[in-house]
Amino acid sequence: MGGTELAAGERVLYKVAKTRKGFFIEYVCAILLILIAVYSHFVSVQLSMNLRKVIFVMGLVIIFYAELSRIYIRYKFTNKKIIIITGILRQHRKSVYYHPLAFVPDINVEQNMIQRVFNFGTISVRGSAESAFEIKDIDSPHEVMKDIERLIDETRSDGGGVKR
Repeated sequence: MGGTELAAGERVLYKVAKTRKGFFIEYVCAILLILIAVYSHFVSVQLSMNLRKVIFVMGLVIIFYAELSRIYIRYKFTNKKIIIITGILRQHRKSVYYHPLAFVPDINVEQNMIQRVFNFGTISVRGSAESAFEIKDIDSPHEVMKDIERLIDETRSDGGGVKR
């Protein structure tokens, strides 16, 4: 994950990945399974040793799955583009430049009630079919949306470069 995809004068402003808040239900279920397995070990609950192991391992697998899902898609915001990185071992990178987005008519934050309470959500950027993408389950989506809009406006105002 080096900086080889950055052009001269380009710098990473910040990095974004899915928030753990987006996996709240998975974490709660995993913790409950692990607690059931541990509790049944110390208290004489009628569970076989193999069943306790299966319940414990299921809890660990759920946590492992949630963490892998979090790091599978990452976003880097630079002063010139958004880099969308997918994959863990085999990675795919897509660069979305602010200049082509200067005509984007639709940038939205999508949040359900729970996401609003915990301040995370999805940003949808829709222009043409080629420039449509989503930044899913991130913290403070309204602030990130304002940053994207600001960077697009800066790109519009100086003809393609970003003022700093």
